[in-house]
Amino acid sequence: QIIVEMSQRKLRSFLAMFGIFWGTLAIILLLALSNGFYASSKKNVESIASGLISIRPGVTSETYKGRPSGQRISIPLHDVLQLNKSIANIKWISPVLGDSNLNHFINFKSIKTNKSVLGVSEYANKIYQLKLSKYSRFLDKNDIKQNLRVVVLGAQLKIDVFGTHTALGKKV
Repeated sequence: QIIVEMSQRKLRSFLAMFGIFWGTLAIILLLALSNGFYASSKKNVESIASGLISIRPGVTSETYKGRPSGQRISIPLHDVLQLNKSIANIKWISPVLGDSNLNHFINFKSIKTNKSVLGVSEYANKIYQLKLSKYSRFLDKNDIKQNLRVVVLGAQLKIDVFGTHTALGKKV
């Protein structure tokens, strides 16, 4: 009887099924968006609660003292490194140099991959609470003093480039 009704009223049947499909899709999309907003908000609140402050260059949104809006604002590295002398309660500072949207080639033997590269200080591990694998290390003061070229690879990049072998001491 259902099949007979559906064949006789094709438009009504199609519209009813389309409405059910559209309603289900809308609910799934709203749940995905709300979960994304929740995760993002939770991460922001956790960083504020931990005392992490992130200052990033940007663009002015309004005119100021005769200067037009849309001016790029950048913070010189020297000024960033002097912040803890000006503000007493700063525990660690780690400037992040580079653009996470700009990729560079990382080569090891015959393997090439295109990933973002960022420069940080030895305190970045403490600030971002990075989880390092068993046979790895982060930057230290000697690396900075001696201007050594040390690379800390993310877990997935290490697997992509080195597989199960250790990356410690290798040159990329």
